[in-house]
Amino acid sequence: MQPELTLQWITEAENPELYAGMLDVRYETLRKPLGMPRSLARNDLDPLHSYHLVCFDSSLPERPVLGCVSLHTVDHVRFPGAGKLYQMAVRADQQKLGVGRKLVIRLLEFAKDQLHLPRVYCHARHYASGFYERCGFCKTPEVAPFEEVGMKHFCMHTDLCLSMN
Repeated sequence: MQPELTLQWITEAENPELYAGMLDVRYETLRKPLGMPRSLARNDLDPLHSYHLVCFDSSLPERPVLGCVSLHTVDHVRFPGAGKLYQMAVRADQQKLGVGRKLVIRLLEFAKDQLHLPRVYCHARHYASGFYERCGFCKTPEVAPFEEVGMKHFCMHTDLCLSMN
């Protein structure tokens, strides 16, 4: 049976089960493979300026989280007024099925239409840069590749006035 994909913005207080599922996906996908503790899956930069989007299978009663992404809206020195896409994670068995793309597209629509952000940037793991390029991001040329969580990353961005027309 095909999963029935549902995207929903959540908070820990209003959606504790989905929030816990999001933390599980973050841990299993992003932290556990690097030998990092589960506690680092939380990483909410600032709860007042962070938005969390999950994709879950609504055809099942337990509504398992298949993927998640977060958006942080506090200014960055290099990107004033921009949002930061962070903690993008899709369960291994759901990768390359469109879940990640749906999450990123919805996040960009929200950033542009609801928050009126001009740009969204991210720190992309080296192996994920192609995915972000297919979603409209480009490598930020003035930022050299850098190491984060023990691996090479690229700073990438998309200008919403250009990418969402």
